[in-house]
Amino acid sequence: MSHSWTLKSLETHNLVREVVGGTIPILLPHTIHDDWEGNTKTGKDLQNKHNLQTATTTNITTSSNVDLFNQLPIGEGHSKVYSGLWKQGMVAIKKFNYSQFQSFKDECRIHSQLCHPNILTYIDAIECHDRKCYCIITEKMDCSLELFMKSNPNIFISNPSLMLHFCLEIAKGMKYLHDCLPEKEPILHRDLSMKNILLKGPSLKIADYGLSLFEKEQPQTLFSDVSFLKYQAQEIKMNTGTYSKKSDVYAFGIIFHEFLTYHGVVDNDINMMHYVSNETLVAPLWASKESASILLKCVDKEPSKRPTFQEIIDHFEEMDQHMISPFVPNTQPINFDGFFNAMHE
Repeated sequence: MSHSWTLKSLETHNLVREVVGGTIPILLPHTIHDDWEGNTKTGKDLQNKHNLQTATTTNITTSSNVDLFNQLPIGEGHSKVYSGLWKQGMVAIKKFNYSQFQSFKDECRIHSQLCHPNILTYIDAIECHDRKCYCIITEKMDCSLELFMKSNPNIFISNPSLMLHFCLEIAKGMKYLHDCLPEKEPILHRDLSMKNILLKGPSLKIADYGLSLFEKEQPQTLFSDVSFLKYQAQEIKMNTGTYSKKSDVYAFGIIFHEFLTYHGVVDNDINMMHYVSNETLVAPLWASKESASILLKCVDKEPSKRPTFQEIIDHFEEMDQHMISPFVPNTQPINFDGFFNAMHE
């Protein structure tokens, strides 16, 4: 396996542009372009906690600058996300029913304060009377990391630099949430997964702050309260501790494990059991010792033994500097079906 690459070159960026731009096919959700123009209310003061609690028409200014597409959603989770036009630009629009006002308010409170190249850009929040809903307006991305991987399951075999690029992009976004907000408490994402990481050109951006909390607000967390099951750290699955920065690190470790094994997007019962059981994950045989080292630290059962995101960034940057592949040289990663038979004993 070649080592003649570095993340500092343009090769990674050109590759992602080819994949996302259409040279390499990607499946995107089907949409119905039946447009409608809603009677909307909007206002920057929705970011204010008091105004979000009252949210009356007296503190939301009138706007007619939004066209939402009546279509199949481009993303679904706790709320549905649609494409739309906002002030002559394409945007993503996350829709909340009136009954979801508390969730809308909580997500605005976190997301509206964030600004980083690896964080999905928050634009505004609106109330749309015609549709009886609230909406969060964000930049529109090309696709989710999950969709990218489903469409390109073998992309890392011939392009190992892309894996390191993706890991660094995610880690930098998470470091910002944990450590870099001035005069603010660290933010716990609590729902980091392939579905909630989005691509646009060569950039990855972390999205979906519906379950996020400031660290000081962290309650005792029940099993079903946070994240997709396989990304939950042991202390959350076993209900033996609260969610912490190190729980987000565990979720990152699972994503890196998916990158190394190409089977994270296969949701059959056998594969899922290896993630949700109380057993410690092990590195695949074809992972380089540098990859195995950081992987096993991230998914350690003991939260205190997991690295910080700064340590994760340092590790992957050192791999890049020394042109170390995430794979053992001259090995060929196997497919999904053979993966669990090739794990370290």
